[in-house]
Amino acid sequence: MNRTIMGAILVVGGSVGYMAGGLIFGPPSRDQRIATLFEEVCVRQAFGEARTEPPYQKVVPVRSFDNTRLWVDPVSASFLEIPDAKCDLKTHDPNALSRVDAEKLAARIEPIVLDSFPDLAFDPSVTLGDGTISRGWMRGEAMSPERRGVVFFAYPEMEDGAGSSLTLFYPDPPG
Repeated sequence: MNRTIMGAILVVGGSVGYMAGGLIFGPPSRDQRIATLFEEVCVRQAFGEARTEPPYQKVVPVRSFDNTRLWVDPVSASFLEIPDAKCDLKTHDPNALSRVDAEKLAARIEPIVLDSFPDLAFDPSVTLGDGTISRGWMRGEAMSPERRGVVFFAYPEMEDGAGSSLTLFYPDPPG
């Protein structure tokens, strides 16, 4: 085979491979990234891992005071906030999750919650009303000190107030 043709094949093949790799190994979807942050940061801390910097180099610290730490995650356009007794992942307008992304996130976190916290039960009373996506897995009576669990709310159609919140309430302050 001619060297020119072989060179062209290598150049074209390499370019196609590079582009395909970018598609295959591109950044995760927003719902996937938020679910990963939830599992890798919030859930791990619920099981006693020290409250230190999250294990992601791409989250950017915003502030740390009053026993609260706040980071922004540019991959998912969400905020990770870790006060003493809970771990929150939130989105806000104009970067709120779409209804589709919120539904995907709800589906992604359910198996994480069921696997990590088998003592929590689905609680259908955890809702914000019509037009919202709400899920809750709780233990303990409402408004009692024993109440803990995971709640997810998304309100994608609230115009300027659109957003979401995925919160893990720890049974005791971790670490």
